[in-house]
Amino acid sequence: MKKGILLIALVIYAISSCQENSRKLEDKKNISENSVVINNEKENQNIDFLKNLQDICVEDDGVFKNCDELFTKEGSSLFFIIIPKIGAKKWYDYQSKNLKGEIYEVNNALIEKVKKSKITSKDFNIWVFFTDKKYTKYVGLDSSYNLKIPRITDLFYLNSKNKWDKLQSFKVSDEKDDIKENEWRRNYIDKIIIESNSKNDVNKFLTSG
Repeated sequence: MKKGILLIALVIYAISSCQENSRKLEDKKNISENSVVINNEKENQNIDFLKNLQDICVEDDGVFKNCDELFTKEGSSLFFIIIPKIGAKKWYDYQSKNLKGEIYEVNNALIEKVKKSKITSKDFNIWVFFTDKKYTKYVGLDSSYNLKIPRITDLFYLNSKNKWDKLQSFKVSDEKDDIKENEWRRNYIDKIIIESNSKNDVNKFLTSG
């Protein structure tokens, strides 16, 4: 009788353990799958992110980014992607066709052209990866701030009314997520560059000078 009760208890314990392990694995899977969260809320849409933009660089034809790691005075992290609306490569080819010199000289001339223009949603598609100051730590070295773990990075897009719409958020819970966040950024940037270079309508730009 005692052996029967013990056997039943062991079976119940084994089933409970399996269920608990399955739950933990499912939770871990959900955390991984839900790292990127689509968000349609219009948060922070009145913040003037662009006022913090300083030097810009061009790493791909017609795709402009802030050159170095950029933090606001308060400590928030910003990373901009700026692409002419007519298409990155088309804009680059048209603007550079009459420029002479080495490739770096041509790129520098185009950077100055963009810096002198008013960067708005009328002529540019603009995204910013934003990490709030509450997720950064002041260290006072060459890089004044470090990003904390855990943290959340938000992706915003400048809409036609020059307001910022939140598109996605990425939750970084550990060092593995830190690597995944870089992949998320890189994949998103690659995607919008490909989409930009697939555009065919350049007539408005060419006729407007």
